[in-house]
Amino acid sequence: MLDNLIRQVYEQEQALVEAKAAYDERYLQWLEENAEVIERKAFLEQAVKMGREEIKAETLRIYTETGNKKPHPATTIAIHKIFVIDEDKAVEWADAHAPVLLMKKLNTKLYEKVLQDGDFKDMPGEITEEARVRLASDFGKLLED
Repeated sequence: MLDNLIRQVYEQEQALVEAKAAYDERYLQWLEENAEVIERKAFLEQAVKMGREEIKAETLRIYTETGNKKPHPATTIAIHKIFVIDEDKAVEWADAHAPVLLMKKLNTKLYEKVLQDGDFKDMPGEITEEARVRLASDFGKLLED
């Protein structure tokens, strides 16, 4: 049964190699036949990207000069808050004033190591095992004829 399954998958893998080769050949042909369209698309994508960046820059310039957040119906200035925090000072402050801000997260990798070492008998958790199958990368070499 297992030998038949492996043989079937091996044959499918061989067919896939052939299908990929045909696909690649046709794709390269398509690229050649459509080079002009592909080039035009890439050019226009870049032109649109650059144009949009110019619009953003001009909108920001107008906002900076006038304070107008909507200088055109197609543009809007959104104001975002940016927090600049010195983490060491923030931790020191939180430790003294709001310890709840310092909620700690369990270091699961270290916990698993300590659990595996078995030094603490009352430590919650258990270790189970799971069987996982590894397949050879090339069934053809392993098939018996």
